Amino acid sequence: MREYNYPIGETKRFILLYLLEHPEGVKEPDLRNFLKSEYNLSASRNIKSHLADMVSSNLIYKSVVSGHSNVWYPDPRGITEINCIIDNLESKLKLYIKISMLYSKIVKDYKDNISFTIEEQENDNP
Repeated sequence: MREYNYPIGETKRFILLYLLEHPEGVKEPDLRNFLKSEYNLSASRNIKSHLADMVSSNLIYKSVVSGHSNVWYPDPRGITEINCIIDNLESKLKLYIKISMLYSKIVKDYKDNISFTIEEQENDNP
């Protein structure tokens, strides 16, 4: 199956958010498995490129131990950029919540209106 081309920056956001959920560190094979299972991203070269870009931006860093998998962590030096990414996610979440609430209200109003209309029709036909 062909990988989906996510908008610019999305794959890095996926990686960063996953690492923020696991501040104790994530082994690189586990990170790759997560990206493959959740987002159908498996191209090792692309993932390594994203990780390298994120290291140079001080978003993440890795622990290298000879004979073991790299372990990736969020980098506290990039806290300003990390906060921007989180703020953006919070904005999207707030928008989603507003849309969900609006949708719920529309559904409720529709159901109330249908119920009212059916009751009117039943009362009009003795």
